[in-house]
Amino acid sequence: EGKWSFADGVRRLEDARLSVSDRTDGIARFEPLVSENAVLTFDGSDITALASLQHPASGSKVLDTRVDHNLAGESGSAILTVDALEFGPSLSLADLTFLAVGVVAYTDGTITGDGRVDWSPDTVTSTGTLKTVGEEGLRLAAAFGPVNAMRGEIRFTDLLNLTTAPSQVIEIGAINPGIEALDGTVRF
Repeated sequence: EGKWSFADGVRRLEDARLSVSDRTDGIARFEPLVSENAVLTFDGSDITALASLQHPASGSKVLDTRVDHNLAGESGSAILTVDALEFGPSLSLADLTFLAVGVVAYTDGTITGDGRVDWSPDTVTSTGTLKTVGEEGLRLAAAFGPVNAMRGEIRFTDLLNLTTAPSQVIEIGAINPGIEALDGTVRF
């Protein structure tokens, strides 16, 4: 749904309502997100889409995205920006992806991030980062126990397949898998 227009050889759809989902081999790895304000343009060879995507049940803004695709070259890119995604009572990590179910039961805190996906007829590449915000970092109720003040940045060498770069460090204020450990680091 949206407002259609055509001027100077450009077709434009504004205030578009749409649902976006990620599927791999028919399996949705992430829950669908929705937009009420997407803008799509098509000039005969290039398509551009701009949208803020929200979690439908909570209304929480998850990310902004810009997608550009050249039909002749069959190539394009998607830029993803997470300004300040807040986890808490109304939004948990498991609300966004089933991959968190059984691993993280509760998430509290704010993250920022960015991502880029590039494609051509021969290849698809993707990179990205997620970073905690503030000294309080993230609090998690994880399968191995509660985690408090988890702080740092995670770099992805393959964002689509959630593959992280080597030699990364996250700070942990406290973790309690049965015996509490304070002020540590996790290297992965």
